Amino acid sequence: MLPGDVQNLTVYNISTSSISLSWVPPEGNSSSFLIQILGNPMFNLTTTSEFVDVEGLIPGNYYIFNVSSLVGESNIEGRSTSISTYTKPGDVQNLTLYNISTSSISLSWGPPEGNSSSFLIQILGNPMFNLTTNSEFIDVEGLIPGNYYIINVSSLVGESNVEGRSKSISTYTKPGEVINLTIVIITTSSVYLRWEPPEGNFSSYLVQIQDNSTFSIELQSTFVNIEDLIPGNYYTFLVSSTAGNNQIKSDNKIISAYTKPGDVQNLTVYNISTSSISLSWVPPEGNSSSFLIQILGNPMFNLITTSEFVDVEGLIPGNYYIINVSSLVGESNVEGRSTSIPTYTKPGDVQNLTVYNISTSSISMSWVPPEGNSSSFLIQILGNPMFNLSTTSEFVDVEGLIPGNYYIFNVSSLVGESNVEGRSKSISTYTKPGDVQNLTVYNISTSSISLSWVPPEGNSSSFLIQILGNPTFNLSTTFEFVDVEGLIPGNYYIINVSSLVGESNVRGRSKSISTYTSGIFMIM
Repeated sequence: MLPGDVQNLTVYNISTSSISLSWVPPEGNSSSFLIQILGNPMFNLTTTSEFVDVEGLIPGNYYIFNVSSLVGESNIEGRSTSISTYTKPGDVQNLTLYNISTSSISLSWGPPEGNSSSFLIQILGNPMFNLTTNSEFIDVEGLIPGNYYIINVSSLVGESNVEGRSKSISTYTKPGEVINLTIVIITTSSVYLRWEPPEGNFSSYLVQIQDNSTFSIELQSTFVNIEDLIPGNYYTFLVSSTAGNNQIKSDNKIISAYTKPGDVQNLTVYNISTSSISLSWVPPEGNSSSFLIQILGNPMFNLITTSEFVDVEGLIPGNYYIINVSSLVGESNVEGRSTSIPTYTKPGDVQNLTVYNISTSSISMSWVPPEGNSSSFLIQILGNPMFNLSTTSEFVDVEGLIPGNYYIFNVSSLVGESNVEGRSKSISTYTKPGDVQNLTVYNISTSSISLSWVPPEGNSSSFLIQILGNPTFNLSTTFEFVDVEGLIPGNYYIINVSSLVGESNVRGRSKSISTYTSGIFMIM
């Protein structure tokens, strides 16, 4: 009689190369059990136990296990009970991450030893989901920037997807780029940056300067002031977010700028004329490509030069100007802080300078004011005495002069608090010489008289004697006496004596005396 069928045949402890089987012995008698392994490899086992470990199997292979009872010395075999299973597939090999972006990662692996029909990819993180594929690579999408993910990849085999042991790899997705990177403040030595945080997660920010491997700042805030920069230099700033203690960083957000150039040094005004001024300066520390000259006044205009000097023309005489000079750098002419210098142009020349009302101790002068502006006038009196006068009028009386003296008068316009002086216009004249003193007639004869006098105060170069009568005539002498001859006996004569001075014989006031030839005379 055949032994009965084993009961409750069960597979457990499935691994890549072994499985365990257990069963309940049949009703009746049995002395041992035959286990037939159908698959690759194919072999038989016998055991007296009610369980067995089947080893030496191939990972991921399909096996049918027939278990039957044996009895007697000839091993009479009962009817077999069958169960089938796959061994677990092996571990994938060389699991690798590549092409990590903000929302996806790519994975690749080598297939396991043995057989596998597909692969299970478990994404552990936020979001959490599973994927399956028949390929040995996959793109995992729909991830959150800057998130941490553990990715398990295991082999599957069979219709019921027997799963092998998973291989794990972890990574952060790339954090997102910072948003609205902006330069807020630029100085000569610093740049202040601000931005908004990226979408998703991140742990910190990294700020770098392109082509400067030694500069790197890690920070948590959304702003930074980068200092110790060179004036007028061009900088490209790279700002990225990082995740996982700087294990991975986002793509860079890039912004470029010039620092402001420095201030020009030793700004100087020279060669001031009525319509132009010249400027010079020392270039600033750092870099600059050109210079902006702002002329504030009337007219108001700008100039740009690459030189360290400039001639500013087309100005109005006697005008006040503030001149700002600043450095420029870069294609967009980033402007540094301006250095200022004020000045007046020289006032113009006075016109129509005229001398009038000349007396022994004073003269009067008048003129037409110059084109442009002037606030007052300087009158320089060159002679004896030598002194200066100033006036806001267009005329002046110069007093305290010496009779018969030669004077040069220079009249120039002044403007501004520091009295910037224009070019002088000159005019020269003598003061009138003084009156002769003690005019006396003596040695009167029928045809002549003699005259003597004391010279006037001040200077005189000669004397004019006018004989008024019959005959009437003039004499001149450098002496202080004269004999007047050729007169008519018994005639009445008025004799005027005046001092002369200078090449043009400036004439003083005359002193008069009258007499008759033949000895009658009368002083008038």
